[in-house]
Amino acid sequence: MTMKVLKLPKVKSRKEWGALVLSIGLVAAGIFLLSQSQKLQKLAVLEEGLGTCFQRVAQSFTARMIGEERSVYLDKGFTGASEECFGEAASWSVQATQMAGATKVAALVNKLANEVSFFHAKIHGSDASFAKNNEVVQSSHLNSRFQAMEAVREEALADIAVAKASARGGVLRAKIAFYAFAFLCPFAFLMLWWSAREQSRTNRDVELEAQESLVSGKATLNATKTLIDRVLSNNDLPRTRDLFDRTYALLSLEGKGGLKVRTLTSNDSVSREAQIEQVWQESENEDQVASKPLPAAVKAMIRPEGPTCDLEAALSRHVDMMSGSVFTKGIRLDLNIEEGSLRVRGKNEDVEQVLFHAFSDSIRSADEGAKELSLSMKKLGGIAIVNIDVVGNTFGEEIILEAAKVARAKALSNIDLQICRELVEGIGKVSFENTGNGRRIQFVFNVAEEASTSRVVNITKATKRELKERFANS
Repeated sequence: MTMKVLKLPKVKSRKEWGALVLSIGLVAAGIFLLSQSQKLQKLAVLEEGLGTCFQRVAQSFTARMIGEERSVYLDKGFTGASEECFGEAASWSVQATQMAGATKVAALVNKLANEVSFFHAKIHGSDASFAKNNEVVQSSHLNSRFQAMEAVREEALADIAVAKASARGGVLRAKIAFYAFAFLCPFAFLMLWWSAREQSRTNRDVELEAQESLVSGKATLNATKTLIDRVLSNNDLPRTRDLFDRTYALLSLEGKGGLKVRTLTSNDSVSREAQIEQVWQESENEDQVASKPLPAAVKAMIRPEGPTCDLEAALSRHVDMMSGSVFTKGIRLDLNIEEGSLRVRGKNEDVEQVLFHAFSDSIRSADEGAKELSLSMKKLGGIAIVNIDVVGNTFGEEIILEAAKVARAKALSNIDLQICRELVEGIGKVSFENTGNGRRIQFVFNVAEEASTSRVVNITKATKRELKERFANS
């Protein structure tokens, strides 16, 4: 018999962490409030009981001092009940003073119970040595013993009062914390509900847009990428989005290649084997076509040869050059550029012109929007990606649609963006897209890799299927 391990759901967002912390705080404050209230209640019962017990002793003492020998207060049943009362008080004091700060109460109550027992023995004449004395001496002795018991009682009550004051402070602090957490918890869960509602609404909107694109047949590559980016960001999947951006950039540079999924429709094993063999044959034929030499223009776009430039240095120069304009316009600039020289394919003049026009348009757009501009550069394998994000402003629909077309029908209405699109040809790729809170210009450049020092030691001629089987068995 196997035991199933209970898997708790992972807490991902700050709202979920906040709701969890507030819930734990509410429970902890409630437990602390209950504990302090019970402590205060026990101390109050002990104080009241101790006063009641000592009042009985005082009644017996008064009856003895005024000579009421037949008084009920001098009856052995009454005094015995008083001693039982102090016994219960001593037992209760141990429970009430645990972790209450009243360290001396239990010892004082026990001492008082013993003193009361001796006092009653003298009242009833059980103490032979005390009974030999005359009435004046007995009254004086009883009076001094009663005063001593009063002093012990007062000391015990003072210690109880200190413990009660501490418990009241604890109750007050616990109430403040409890009410604060009780006030904030509904807001935290309301924010969680609202966030889940907005996430669901965004997902539905994206689904509707995707359905419209499928029905109209006007789906474009950039528009589809924007939808996928929205879904991944909305569902808090940052690593998946980075993987998708990297794959998208690689596919954009390497051409139209990609995975092709074939569905096997035959049910019997013979037909399925025949279909699998046909798929392998078609794949071999496609590889043979793909292995033919590419035209020079296409080869230059995929892996351009020739001059290189330092992309990090070019970005730094443009940031320094534009910093004055950014400062005077009150734009907040966020930089996330990997340090170190990063050389990419392309002439330095072309890369500089591309970055200049992209920066000019982005600064103008940021000035009209939320005045927030973000610049990031990172290397992913053999490519370098530069993102220029503007918050609070978006590209027009005509720019998004025209930039996504493979065959260019007309120039872009924005002259800076049109220049970027023209100059980047042959050295990389540019895309324009609207993000969740703004717009993004993304450049993809080929990294200038150093010449490989590897040496070919063996050449094997085989089909792709044979190579895959050989690799699987190795």
